[in-house]
Amino acid sequence: MKFTLLLYFSLYASVSFACLSTTQFKIFPIGISNSKIITFDVYIYRGGYIDKKNTDDFVFPKTSWSLKSFIGIYDLNGKLISKEALDVSEIRKDEYLKGLKISYKKGIQTIKSKFKNLTFFEPEYISFCNFQKKCEILEIIHTKKTQKNFLIYQNKKQLINLNRFKEFKRSMQYSDDLTSYYISSTRTYKTDKFEIVIGHLQNGQGLSTHQTSINKNNSENNKLENKPDFEFNKLENAVYKEPLLHHAYGFDFLIVSKKQKR
Repeated sequence: MKFTLLLYFSLYASVSFACLSTTQFKIFPIGISNSKIITFDVYIYRGGYIDKKNTDDFVFPKTSWSLKSFIGIYDLNGKLISKEALDVSEIRKDEYLKGLKISYKKGIQTIKSKFKNLTFFEPEYISFCNFQKKCEILEIIHTKKTQKNFLIYQNKKQLINLNRFKEFKRSMQYSDDLTSYYISSTRTYKTDKFEIVIGHLQNGQGLSTHQTSINKNNSENNKLENKPDFEFNKLENAVYKEPLLHHAYGFDFLIVSKKQKR
């Protein structure tokens, strides 16, 4: 009987923690220096912890967020060259945005001090696609015949390789092709010569329920995609909370192009 109870509690704790598990990788472009793109990158992991002050027999884990930030250096083809660790923080709350804003502000200050000749990006556009394959400015496709993955921007195919994210294969939601992924959000940033396009690709549980709910709230035009109600016009306020599916796994993918007028 004692063994049965211990096994039950062990399974209960494992399932409870697993229910909270989500992983995101976010890229926030800051500027260009010596033909290199400098970004604030952050891994966001949602897990849980047990409040030791709670003396109840059955205790559900409370939400915690782990944020690990980096300075990312990319070439003008959007390929990661290197990354440098910046900050690690744990947030024991249901929301992580306040902590992310603090880390982001520190990251910008560090980048400004390290790269003196930086040409800063200007945030230009953001849209929440609410998990579709095709959005206003971006589309994702996976070709079954060639087993290749593409992002389509301005009618141009951008071949992408998901091997960079293979460290997340331990996630139940990880997949190395785009069949399982949907677009959560799209963003663009600009300088006088270049444009950065970022799509956040995500998969997870509860997709159909989420889209049904969004459709009901947008019954007038029945559109899933919408523009958020926060300002996205200055680098200092270009950080936000990415929408999450249940058990979500998501990442930003960066495209570099010569700036063109839409």
